[in-house]
Amino acid sequence: MPGNGGDFEFGQDMADKTGSDVWLVWYPLLPDASAAEIVKAAVNVYSKAVTMYKPENISLFGLSAGAGLSLAVCVHIKEKKMNLPLPKKLVLFSPTVMLPPSEDHQKKMIELAKNDCEFPPEFMNIMIRFPKIAKTEGCDYLFSPSNYSWSGFPPMCVFYGSDEPLSPQLDVIKSKCRSDGVMLETHIGEGMMHCWAAADFLPEAHKARAEIYKFIIANQTNIRTSSTPR
Repeated sequence: MPGNGGDFEFGQDMADKTGSDVWLVWYPLLPDASAAEIVKAAVNVYSKAVTMYKPENISLFGLSAGAGLSLAVCVHIKEKKMNLPLPKKLVLFSPTVMLPPSEDHQKKMIELAKNDCEFPPEFMNIMIRFPKIAKTEGCDYLFSPSNYSWSGFPPMCVFYGSDEPLSPQLDVIKSKCRSDGVMLETHIGEGMMHCWAAADFLPEAHKARAEIYKFIIANQTNIRTSSTPR
């Protein structure tokens, strides 16, 4: 999918507010590409970034699928034992970390989809089946990065809307970060839908963005950011 004005507006705002270089990464999509091809595309961009910036000055940011892909990049680097340093920070907005979810989470996700303007219950039923119908080719961590070790991963800042169907996945993230020793900061947008920070006309979006930018620049100078949009 081509980028739209909202993607560039968000990227420009991030650059202006953090003093960072912001890369918007376009990657191939299902079903035209396999999971492995999608992850490889993102890893290739990250590999280029670490030749231009110090890894301690790189953060990965993602919205929705881009958030899951940001996690998958780190899992891929670790699982494939690549000679690549991990980024300094991860900012994940409405990520999916386990598909299919548990039966309890499936029920909650389908119920919450009734309140989310972006995710009807019918789509959630399809999304839950993604790992079965997509070409994973040994790269199922694109759909379920929580099934792999996060030990050594950088600090994470995670956002969910209280009314979005993916919010039950926060329980999985909290448990995984505790077990693997990953620092975690969480934000819940009360009454908010999926990826509300992308809707720049919402006052709540600007509040969420301020938290994103604060996390990125905290305790760092001359930060550079690689961004993975939806």
